[in-house]
Amino acid sequence: MAPDQNPHFVGHDDTIAELKDFFKSSQHVNRVALYGIGGVGKTQCAVRYCRSIEGETHVLWADAHHSSSLKASFGNIAKVLGLKQPKDKLSDPSTAVIEWLQRNNRWLLVFDNVDDLTTIQSYLPSEGRHDNEMSGSNVVSRSVLLRTRDSAMVGSEVIPFGVEVNYSVRMMQFGHLY
Repeated sequence: MAPDQNPHFVGHDDTIAELKDFFKSSQHVNRVALYGIGGVGKTQCAVRYCRSIEGETHVLWADAHHSSSLKASFGNIAKVLGLKQPKDKLSDPSTAVIEWLQRNNRWLLVFDNVDDLTTIQSYLPSEGRHDNEMSGSNVVSRSVLLRTRDSAMVGSEVIPFGVEVNYSVRMMQFGHLY
């Protein structure tokens, strides 16, 4: 479900490697933000990472710029997952998607264009412990990747870790790994 990769996008291999290492290292829902100023390649890093794990896990992409685009994205995710759609067109399909996320282990949920954490708060699955049946593998298990320009979102309880994308590309970690 990730957007198409730009064929002219190069570099950032260290960022992709850091994301892979981070996401396979925990038995909890992993949450990490990919952040940096506009135009440095955050979205393309996220797309490349998602393309690298396709076939191993469900990649679910949500446009989180506005609450209306987020709701529409979760409607599309529900269709892709084959979940029952609400009969009432005003109903929010996010409940079925979040329930699916709670029941399944092999998924990466990407929130693209996050300007405000409150926009995505009700769409985040809980961080309960689960059996990591894929321990030692490269398979992503119950992970959230947030793409934003706002570095202030990193270091909170919601998003404890972040990867800064800039022209020098370096890893920034905040909080504890739990």
